[in-house]
Amino acid sequence: GVVSTTGGYVAGISGLNDGTISGCGNTGDISSVDYGNPAGICGTAAEEDAYVVGCWNSGTVSLGGTELGDAGGICSYVRSGATLAYCYNYGPVEYGGGIVGMESSANIASCLYDSAFVASSNSYGTASTTEEIQSQDYIDDYNDYVDTSPLEGLAYWVSDESDTNGGYPVLAPEDVLCRVEIQVSGRGAVTPCRPFGILPGRSRT
Repeated sequence: GVVSTTGGYVAGISGLNDGTISGCGNTGDISSVDYGNPAGICGTAAEEDAYVVGCWNSGTVSLGGTELGDAGGICSYVRSGATLAYCYNYGPVEYGGGIVGMESSANIASCLYDSAFVASSNSYGTASTTEEIQSQDYIDDYNDYVDTSPLEGLAYWVSDESDTNGGYPVLAPEDVLCRVEIQVSGRGAVTPCRPFGILPGRSRT
C-alpha cells in the first residue's frame, strides 16, 4: 500500500505518538511533500515519555522528490526525552535518516538500518549489515531488553525462519496481537483488525 500527504507528519503506524508503540512493522510506501515529515512507523514521538520499541520498516519513505522536510525510516522527528530502542529499517529513505529524520536530545539505542538498502543523511541510528540485523545476537539483545524493561506488554522477537520478512527478525507467534489487512475501496472502506490473542505477562522460556 501507499500513504501520501502534502505537509505534516505521516507514517505507516501513527502520525503522532505520545505513548508507546511496540512490535509494529510497516511494509507500505510513505510519502509527504512540501515540508512533510514522513516515516515508516511514527511521524513524531512527541512527549518525553513516548516510546517506540521493537518496530521495523521495509517500505520506501519519500519527500516526493524534494529536500523540504525530515524523512526517517522509523520516525521523522523525536523530541527531547522520547525513546527509540531496538528498531530497524531496511526500506529506502529519500533525503532523510535511516532511523530518524531529526531529533532533539532523544534517547536512541540499538536502532539499526541496513546500509545495503538505506543511505542515511545523518548519524541517528547505526549503519549495519543485513547479517548483523538478522543475527541471533541482535534478537537476543532485544529480548533481554524486553525482560528488563519497565514497559509492559512488549513482544519478543524470533528469527524469520519462514522468510515472511525477508529474513529479518519477526514477532514471536504467541505475541502477535493482530494482523491488519487494509483494503481501501473507492468509498474508503477499511477492513478491521483481526485479533489473535496474547498471554499478558508471558515469560520467555
